[in-house]
Amino acid sequence: SKKLPVELPPFTGNHADLLYIVVHKLITDGPGKLDTLYDIFLTTMSNVSPYIKTFCMPAALRATNLFEAFATRKRLLNNPHYPRYMVFLLEVFNNVIQYQYEGNPHFIYQILRRKKVFAELKEMAEGPHPEDHAPADADKHKRAASEEGAGAEGGKKEGAVS
Repeated sequence: SKKLPVELPPFTGNHADLLYIVVHKLITDGPGKLDTLYDIFLTTMSNVSPYIKTFCMPAALRATNLFEAFATRKRLLNNPHYPRYMVFLLEVFNNVIQYQYEGNPHFIYQILRRKKVFAELKEMAEGPHPEDHAPADADKHKRAASEEGAGAEGGKKEGAVS
């Protein structure tokens, strides 16, 4: 028997599972020259996702691993293409949840395991919270108010003397 040129994990699944596993392999272990094709790979994953009745565990794991890899703050801020890649992967998640929820417990489980990644993305999208900087800002406002008050009082005294 012939051996594939790429090592794939053993899995029992369908063609879509194979697609997801191969795309993961190409993105994570492929040559750097393939980065121009990431958009096409992820578009394909997104386009077929509403029709996949069941994902095997290795395919679901690799799809969510891709999401986790692209979702890091450093990568999102340093690579202008990564936010677009995130959109494709979020579309995959949405399609699986919306159209094929019943047949994909492995995929749903993998999404739920990434709760922390979603929380970090939410935090990045919202930006810094005002409460996080409240004590420092409050001190600034107090100092500014006291300086303004001193200037205003000084102005009144000068006006009264004139």
